[in-house]
Amino acid sequence: MFGHIGTDGTVGELFAETPPEDRYHEAYRSRIRELPEGAGTGWRFDGEGWVSPREAGRAGAEAAARAERDRLLDRCDTVSCNAANWELMDDRQKAAWHLYKQKLRDVPEQEGFPYEAVWPVAPL
Repeated sequence: MFGHIGTDGTVGELFAETPPEDRYHEAYRSRIRELPEGAGTGWRFDGEGWVSPREAGRAGAEAAARAERDRLLDRCDTVSCNAANWELMDDRQKAAWHLYKQKLRDVPEQEGFPYEAVWPVAPL
């Protein structure tokens, strides 16, 4: 498992394998790292080792999960759902992106939030 490590050391977006070079810009790809077994979104590297969201406490875990959700919503708006790209999509693609954005908005309402959030996968 690979994850994008934010500037605060927190794991955000997850990948089964390193993503293709043409999908993300170099600055983003340079922060994708292989994660230790069991680590995932919300985990943080503190300079000495990995800290789970549960170890960081509920407030830290919730802040990390909301920050990741907000980052994904922003990325959706600026990359995929901007006016120029939206016009190029067919109705099926628009519906898929609409559903993805709604699922992101609903993440904090999940029963296991913030420790066991299930993150939606962006449409291709």
